[in-house]
Amino acid sequence: MAIACQNNQLLMGGFLEELVSGLSHCLVPQSLRLIEVIEIFEICLTAVQGKDISKMLDDPKHEVRDAAFCVAPMRKGFLLREDRYAYIQYGEDASGGIELFDSQTDPKQYTNLAASPEHKPLVARLKAKMQAKLKEVRDNDLPKRKQRGKR
Repeated sequence: MAIACQNNQLLMGGFLEELVSGLSHCLVPQSLRLIEVIEIFEICLTAVQGKDISKMLDDPKHEVRDAAFCVAPMRKGFLLREDRYAYIQYGEDASGGIELFDSQTDPKQYTNLAASPEHKPLVARLKAKMQAKLKEVRDNDLPKRKQRGKR
C-alpha cells in the first residue's frame, strides 16, 4: 500500500512506511521531525485533485477510470480516450468541431468518424460524457486561485 486518506487521516504502509522511516533517520533535516513530514503529506492530499491509484500497485489490471481526459488549452480542445475510441471536441460546447477515431482500426487517426451515420449514437454518448466530465472538473473542492493580473 502507498498513501491512503481516510477520515482526513493519512494512512501509510509498505514501501512508503519504510521510505518515511528512512527519511526520518537520514534525509530529513534535524529541524524537520517525522510528524512534520506526515503533516506535509496531509496538506498535499487536501490540495490535490484526482483518484487513488494505489490498488494498481498490487493489481496492474485494476481500473480507476473508464477514460482518459486531456485538455489542449491553446486549441481549446478536449479529449476523452477510451480503450477503443478517441473523442475530441473543440470548445466546451463542441462549437469548434468534433473528431472521433477508432484506435483499433485506425491507430494513427487518419479517418474522422464523427460525421458517420453509424457512429452517431457513439458520438452522442461521448459528447454527453464530455459534458459531464467538464462539469466535474469545474465543480470541485479545490481552493479558488486568483486570476493573474487581477488584484
